[in-house]
Amino acid sequence: MLYAFSHGMARGAEAMDICWKLWKHHKNTETRMFARGFLRMLHCGHVCAGMVRILHNNNNNDHDISNHSPGERLEEACILTSAMFREITSIDLKDTTADMVKGTLQQMANEIQNEFTPQMSLRSKLRRVHAYLFDNEGTRFSGNMENYYDYRNSLLHISLDRRKAIPMTLALLYKFICRRLDILVEIVGLPGHIVAHVPDLDTFVDVFEGGRYLTVEDCTNIVTAYGFPMQQSYLNALPPELVVQRILNNLENCLVRQPAVGHATSARQRASITALRAIANNPRAEQLEECRHLLVLTWVSEACVGTHISDW
Repeated sequence: MLYAFSHGMARGAEAMDICWKLWKHHKNTETRMFARGFLRMLHCGHVCAGMVRILHNNNNNDHDISNHSPGERLEEACILTSAMFREITSIDLKDTTADMVKGTLQQMANEIQNEFTPQMSLRSKLRRVHAYLFDNEGTRFSGNMENYYDYRNSLLHISLDRRKAIPMTLALLYKFICRRLDILVEIVGLPGHIVAHVPDLDTFVDVFEGGRYLTVEDCTNIVTAYGFPMQQSYLNALPPELVVQRILNNLENCLVRQPAVGHATSARQRASITALRAIANNPRAEQLEECRHLLVLTWVSEACVGTHISDW
């Protein structure tokens, strides 16, 4: 495998493409296992590099990122987090997570937009949004109470398909759809619960509870119910970095709770979460190096003991 890999690199082929072809076509089972494991590691590195670019871009010449609003950056970061857990198949190497998520969000926004009229107030527009997202049978989203600790509740592409998720993911989908309708929505991280905030209407929305409108008093009651004294800062919008951190916390918490997830698979996922968490913290070089070693270790140990490398 190493000879084939170095030969391909010398010819200018992309590393991920080489590994994918080896995994797909090579006759030797061990070579295929190593190729796929290395492909997974390269994919993790690709996602991590994208996250650094999205969250900590300091290059003003990168117009693709520097011109993005905070909401657009947050959407890109959440899509990258979902992409980290996507399946790599022998059918297609191309990562379709972003196309799927953005296409579905735009389609839903277009369907809601068709209900708007030029004279409609912002509050009336928001009622149309809520009717579509929380009331209509065919398009309704809801909280996944039956399987709350399924880690896939934190992944955008799976939550869009299921139309069920946890508060953070539902709030993000609500925000991303409203952004396409020119309605500003912020993510507010109350202790123990996530809600959305519509600043132009000075109202909060509990997306996990069917889009229920909340007042500041309602938010205070939520906070005190979790045993915390209310602070004004709890009502502030979460910056993208903290949103990503809370998503990663949710993912790791679910993996710890979920015995059905295999040990080797869980190790890969948790190593990837560690890497993304370090990036969201604007890591020092030694932290990234530690993450790289962790990813390599999970790949090598899995491949050397002959463990089947299953999809995430």
